[in-house]
Amino acid sequence: SGVAKVGAIGVNYSASWGENDKLKLQAFYMYNRSQTKNLSQLTRWYEAPLEDLGTLEQSGYSDNSNYNHRFNARVDWRISENQSLMSRTNFSMQSYDPFSSTEGLQQGADLYNIIRSGNDGDNHGFNFFEFMQYRLKLGENGRMMTIDGRVSYRENENDSRSHSNQQTIKNDDGTYSPLLRYLSNDSNSDNLGLNASVNYAEPISKSSQITLRYDLGYTNQESKRNTFNFGNDDSYTNGTLDPALSNRYTSDYTTHRVGPGYSFTKERNTLVLNLSYQYSTLNGQVEAAQTQPVKRSYNDFTYFLMGNFNINQQNSIRLFVMSYTNNPSIQQLNGILDISDSQYVSSGNERLNPAYSHNVNFHYNNTNLEKGRTFMWMFSFRAAQDYISQSLYTGNNIPQFVIDEVGSKPIQYSTYENVDGYMSLRTHLSYGLPINPIKCNFNIMGGVNYSK
Repeated sequence: SGVAKVGAIGVNYSASWGENDKLKLQAFYMYNRSQTKNLSQLTRWYEAPLEDLGTLEQSGYSDNSNYNHRFNARVDWRISENQSLMSRTNFSMQSYDPFSSTEGLQQGADLYNIIRSGNDGDNHGFNFFEFMQYRLKLGENGRMMTIDGRVSYRENENDSRSHSNQQTIKNDDGTYSPLLRYLSNDSNSDNLGLNASVNYAEPISKSSQITLRYDLGYTNQESKRNTFNFGNDDSYTNGTLDPALSNRYTSDYTTHRVGPGYSFTKERNTLVLNLSYQYSTLNGQVEAAQTQPVKRSYNDFTYFLMGNFNINQQNSIRLFVMSYTNNPSIQQLNGILDISDSQYVSSGNERLNPAYSHNVNFHYNNTNLEKGRTFMWMFSFRAAQDYISQSLYTGNNIPQFVIDEVGSKPIQYSTYENVDGYMSLRTHLSYGLPINPIKCNFNIMGGVNYSK
């Protein structure tokens, strides 16, 4: 990952006021600076059925500087015996200045392509997040109403200059030369997120309760990029706005989620079950050389199961079973071709469906305090329908419409597609015991990861 220089300084503050620390405050500030330099060398051979791509040799250099300020605050206020208010605040400012250059050559039977690209950027941004929770006890023990609110805002400004090879030209003397294109980009993005939820809990016995929860979420995103094309002018003067490389995204994402729940707690055992119906809508627009409106609506059912079971003092089990959806973003649905780097082009897919995933996480722990021995087994499983995957096309597999729009055959074309059958499996075992003669512990661990 390169050679890095890192420096940081931070300060903590905490205080409390009122009778029995009725109001508590904890705050933290940190400044961090880092610089990372990296040299890379890549050699790649292509086998059948991509043998026509021959051999790729590529070298790169990067020098990235990063500066950031972070502030976190935590407030807990016990208003009365039946009311409490909690606040969590996060704020950060960041400056990131990347520089990179790449040179290389790809040659095969009927292929000779010079690789030359570079980028020099100046990026700034800030993030703000606020979470507040109000809890109210309603008379009977266990009856409670909880109201949550979240506000998040992120703003980024990015300026960069870049160059890349549009086409490798064969000269009259048999040599080859790159046709370089020089660009400058001025982009900014704003992201606003608003979330609110109400949860009501009603006891049905000393150990169990039922709940009803409603969540409302709204996300607004706006991104604008202006790209100026300077042709082969490496002095970056007298550029013209390139509508094919400039774009503007706007999107509004609204989500409604409602559903019942059940929880059981007795001694040291806990069981929680939640079911939810979710309705979400996406309205947006992509403006570039073409304008593409995007409008989608999705209906989903999700579930959540959590269990903590303490079999005895030595054995315990923790289990999570849940489902969730991953709706495609407006960028993934954007079908307009991005040719800002004419050798590596990409586009979204307006036919994408949401991905629906099922997850199982299992954790078994055995602890023998008398003998000092421990045994742990962790297991996780995930399966997804309509998994959103990035597809890469090279050589003769690149679609003809991509070649026609770029004006030449790029090295790589990437897009997004739904695929079924995605599955991942992880398991991990750990066993430890003390070795008393030398007063140390012996641990042995093993695991298996599988995905397709």
